[in-house]
Amino acid sequence: MVGDAFLDKMMNVEALLGPLPDGYVAVWKQSPGGTYYSPAFLDTSTMKFLLDDPRLAAFAIERNAAESSSWEEAKSLLRKVTPQMFRDQGVRLEDFDLV
Repeated sequence: MVGDAFLDKMMNVEALLGPLPDGYVAVWKQSPGGTYYSPAFLDTSTMKFLLDDPRLAAFAIERNAAESSSWEEAKSLLRKVTPQMFRDQGVRLEDFDLV
C-alpha cells in the first residue's frame, strides 16, 4: 500500500536543513481571499508570517528581494541550495547510485 504519511521532525525539510530556529513555527497560512493555504513560518516573537525558510539565511543564496512575495518564489530559494553549500556548512554528503 502506498499513501500519505506523517513523519514527525521530517515534514519541514529537517533532514536537510535541521530544526527550525527557536521562535519559529512551520504553519499553513490562508491566502488573503481565503481560497487556499500555503506553507509559511511564524516568527513567534513578532507574530509575523514569513514565506522564506529562516534556515536558508545560513546559505549564500542570491535573492531578488528581501522577502519572497509568494510561495512559488520561496520554493525557488530552496532550489538554489547546492550540495557544495551543504559541504561548506560542514555537512558530510555521500553520493550513491540507484541502479
